[in-house]
Amino acid sequence: MGKNRLYAAAVLLALLGIFLAQRFSEPVLTAPQLLLSGKQQRELSRFPKPITQATKADLMAVEGIGEATAEAILRYLDSHQLRSMEQLTQIDGIGEQKLAALKEYFTLNGMEES
Repeated sequence: MGKNRLYAAAVLLALLGIFLAQRFSEPVLTAPQLLLSGKQQRELSRFPKPITQATKADLMAVEGIGEATAEAILRYLDSHQLRSMEQLTQIDGIGEQKLAALKEYFTLNGMEES
């Protein structure tokens, strides 16, 4: 019963956040973001950032990217000139799903790509 109340409270907070954001033109936090700690929310605000400036910790913050894959990405970035994010699929262990997850946090130049 306690988890249901917590979930209901998070949903209500998310709806309130959406209402206030629309009313006052502030950025909207999603329900999962509302459950993050202040430090985690600050970490999220660092993105998107250029993949060439990513640290191992940055890469490991992406769902599905572990230590070995993060190190493989950094080695690839050190030895190749990245012209598109799709080049990352040349790394063993990076498929379309992980590429899509990486694109949520990183771009070639740190600006959101359309």
